[in-house]
Amino acid sequence: MTTFFNAQLRHAAYYCDVLRSLAQRYREGGAAFSAALESFDQESANLQAAQGWIETHAHKDDLVARLCGDYWLAGYLLFELRLPPALRVERLGKALEVARRLQDRRAEGRHFCMLAVAKAVLGLEDESRQSLREALRIVREIGDLSGEVEALVLLGEDYYARRSYSQAVRCYEKALELAREVGDLSSAGAALDNLGLVYASLEDPKRAVRYYRRAQAIFHQNGDLRGQCATLGNQGLAYLHARKLPRAFRCFTLQLELARDIGDRRRESIALGNLGDYYRVKGEFRKAVECYEQALPILRELGALTHVGDTLLNLSRVLYALGDRERALAEAEQALAIFEQLQDHKTAEVRHQLEQWRSDNSG
Repeated sequence: MTTFFNAQLRHAAYYCDVLRSLAQRYREGGAAFSAALESFDQESANLQAAQGWIETHAHKDDLVARLCGDYWLAGYLLFELRLPPALRVERLGKALEVARRLQDRRAEGRHFCMLAVAKAVLGLEDESRQSLREALRIVREIGDLSGEVEALVLLGEDYYARRSYSQAVRCYEKALELAREVGDLSSAGAALDNLGLVYASLEDPKRAVRYYRRAQAIFHQNGDLRGQCATLGNQGLAYLHARKLPRAFRCFTLQLELARDIGDRRRESIALGNLGDYYRVKGEFRKAVECYEQALPILRELGALTHVGDTLLNLSRVLYALGDRERALAEAEQALAIFEQLQDHKTAEVRHQLEQWRSDNSG
């Protein structure tokens, strides 16, 4: 290899170490969380340049190829916050090819988990599910318990989204058991939080809140601000369902503040959507419209098509309640187009709603 190539390799390896250090500070939570994210933003151009060089040259040298996987294994949580899901899918595809060439099974399993998350955000549910199956098969073959915890939590989320609640519970309970075995507090908290979601959907809000509080205690102990942010939103939804509106409002407000403090745009959009739901339940439709309209640009920026469709649907309903029927129909039609594209189960529901509204208007 040339002197220039070796210099580029050292440069790329240096920034992999920088990324690893930032990720470690990020995982420490608390004040270190925001500082790590700020430093990541400052180094973003250098990190992306180094990563781009690695992807271009990974086929030439095994040391470069290993760096390709190292970047993702070290910095995935930061990439999840800052890289759009479509770009993550593209780059993870390259990293997966490299892992297979190197026969790095651990990296391959983890990359499949990362791909599943990004594809789910994009609404590619079948592809996401296939990536999860591959991830779970690989991590079990090689005995990667931490990887199995991650895959089980994600598989539980997929079952939950399909309303297969008993299967979701099995995944989360197994993930919780393994997370405790390997000492993974963040994953234990995520499993408890998701169990809360299941029981909220099963019309058992008291049990759901108990799980949320256990998750919140773990996230607080671990300094996991993103986990705390997610649990605040879920707990708020349980309170909203139980019509404990002041408690719901407090949870959603705190969730929004925390999401903005830690720079998590996805959770900021979720918090805005939750507040929109709160105002819709209260009958304060104009405030609900404001919240949904603030959430939509963020969701579109992230490419989160399923959430865009859900938010457009909710927006259409409050606009219809306000008497703005022309715009309500337009927003619902946009939602329908998205759900049809994604082959989402809500397609029939939105079609029925549009038919009813058109019939009401014609009458």
